[in-house]
Amino acid sequence: MIAYARRKLASLPYDGDRLNAKYQVKEVLNFSFSLLPSVMVSALMHTLSLVPTLLWVNGIIDYPFCCLFYFSAHSLNAPLTKLTLIVCHKSMRQRFQLIFVSRLGVKSPTMIERDTEKEGKEYFDQMKMAW
Repeated sequence: MIAYARRKLASLPYDGDRLNAKYQVKEVLNFSFSLLPSVMVSALMHTLSLVPTLLWVNGIIDYPFCCLFYFSAHSLNAPLTKLTLIVCHKSMRQRFQLIFVSRLGVKSPTMIERDTEKEGKEYFDQMKMAW
């Protein structure tokens, strides 16, 4: 996919009609590069999930511990894979920060201090001028 996107990006001419296509091919290329670390994390987690099974088959650990480690590795795979993709892809990282990180801090609104005595005096001065 990466090699195809690189060839396609190089072969597209730079003119007004092809800007949209060039942008889409560039986005596919960026997403493909961002997907590689996520795929590697997933492959590593699946490989690590085989370790408890091999230990159980060889009689080193009991079956309940095998299940615990096996399903823990598989349960951690999904969030780690998604987190890796979010960290590696610039647009996803920005969108994640916009949606979730900006909500963590509570912004207190600045209070406008009103001088009611001054406002009242200005109001009645304007009323005197109008009459």
